[in-house]
Amino acid sequence: MRTLNIAIVVLLLPFGLLAQYNWEGGVFGGGGFYLGDLVEDDRIPFFEETQPALGVYFNYQLNQQWALRINANYIKISGDDTNNSSPAFSEKRQFSFESTILEGGLGIQWEPFGKWRYKEVGKFNKIISPYIFVGVSGLYTDPMADFALQAGEGLAEEV
Repeated sequence: MRTLNIAIVVLLLPFGLLAQYNWEGGVFGGGGFYLGDLVEDDRIPFFEETQPALGVYFNYQLNQQWALRINANYIKISGDDTNNSSPAFSEKRQFSFESTILEGGLGIQWEPFGKWRYKEVGKFNKIISPYIFVGVSGLYTDPMADFALQAGEGLAEEV
């Protein structure tokens, strides 16, 4: 358990390596959930359906103002009528689904004040600097639905 706690703290700390000026990277982790027909309006966020969301990105600095960026993200979402408090949904309709979403992207980033960040070789200046990012992404999803009760069983009148 102690090793796990140390690993979590190390992963959450920011690291700076001046020797690796041209490369930059990062990871993120969190939770994602579906907001749609299978979620009640008053139950946002829908914690029963929260699933992992993970991502990674890398930047390669072409110079002090321009960088190439590549990223990949993973999220799993799901929805289930059994988590709905309305009997019309939780007992009669009983629809559910789950989907894995993979996203990857490539782009270029321009930081207009980037020259101020490294005025001297090996010296990093902390500044607030906006940037503009333009790129393309692709998305893959694999939805799997379970329609426990099919339409036509008197469901339309009750929902």
